Amino acid sequence: MSRCRCGLPTSPPTGVTFWHPYRDADPGPEVTTVVVHGDEPALRRWVRVDGAKWSQHGSMVNYYAVLTPLTGWP
Repeated sequence: MSRCRCGLPTSPPTGVTFWHPYRDADPGPEVTTVVVHGDEPALRRWVRVDGAKWSQHGSMVNYYAVLTPLTGWP
């Protein structure tokens, strides 16, 4: 199976640097934005806030901005 029921890929990307938030440590403060492999960044991306927390941004999640608390890396 190459895609889950949600439509996103189940295998890691090739040819790019990637991190798995439950297997890999936080990539460090130089990485400020990440995207789930298969998602369009304009629709949903994770942006580092205050150096350690992450917040979702994009047209698919902006309406949740006031409701969704900041989260840690995993």
